[in-house]
Amino acid sequence: MRTSSHEEIKTKTERTGRAGHPAGLCLLLVATSLAATVTGLVLKAQLQKYVGGWEDRLAIAVPFMLLHDNTDLRRMEQAKQRSQDEPKQPEQPVEPEKPAEPEQPTEPEKPQVPGVPTELPDAVTGAKYGEDESFFDDALFIGDSRMVSSAYYARLGKADYFTDVGMNVFQMFSVTASDDNFDATDLTTLLQNRTYKKIFIMLGINECGYPMSSLLSAYQEDIDTLKRLQPDATIYLLKVYGVSRSVAESASYFSPQRLQEVNDGIAGLADGKKVRCLDASPLYCDDEGYMKEEYTSDGVHPYAKDAALFAQWLCQQISGGR
Repeated sequence: MRTSSHEEIKTKTERTGRAGHPAGLCLLLVATSLAATVTGLVLKAQLQKYVGGWEDRLAIAVPFMLLHDNTDLRRMEQAKQRSQDEPKQPEQPVEPEKPAEPEQPTEPEKPQVPGVPTELPDAVTGAKYGEDESFFDDALFIGDSRMVSSAYYARLGKADYFTDVGMNVFQMFSVTASDDNFDATDLTTLLQNRTYKKIFIMLGINECGYPMSSLLSAYQEDIDTLKRLQPDATIYLLKVYGVSRSVAESASYFSPQRLQEVNDGIAGLADGKKVRCLDASPLYCDDEGYMKEEYTSDGVHPYAKDAALFAQWLCQQISGGR
């Protein structure tokens, strides 16, 4: 009897063990899939934030895609490291509210920038949009808070303005922006849905504290992407104009010497044909490269009423065949 009972117990145990293996395997597969999905969601969010182009990928597939090709993973880590290492910039002013009718001075109240005539043409002041602005009808302006002011107070022709306070070359294709001519979108989507013949870029002031190699490498990648998405466009790189003496003395990376290095690097990215460089550095500045106090309240951004000086200067550059 004991032997029979023992064998019966042993037989039941073996059956239970054999029956338990499939259930355990299913639980393991479910747990593995869940872990891959959670990991994929986290990685996908980080990749979309720092690299872009991952919004349509299945979360569960992301870890395996990165195992196959970790290029974007390395780019993400580099972008995160740059973000951590970013030097503290002067506090950016709150983005100005766009008035219903921007105030236009009847005549400049300050001395003019050297080489800029006293009277502003109608096409620049906004008093009349005419043939002088038609060059910009198929143009796109990209830039940081300095370009935001131009978008608000000194628009040119029917141009689009993709601008954002704090924009820089490292995340130009990651931010979203809106304009009078389009709703909130990212730059890639905008370039895929519209055609431009000219693209003007004003960036560099927010990045001047970074190593030059990192800044110029990121800028070159942006240019290459623009060429790919808009192969028929001529790209205009705008050099950085200076900040006030007080701001420059607060951080060495804002010094005229440092900004000159940045501008020399930007000029080196141009080929003189499809990628051109325009020197905006003398705008608003004295002979030493510091922004004149009468043009600014924070030492970084021109007054709204002086945005027209940039528009006028740009018209002169274009008229001169630059």
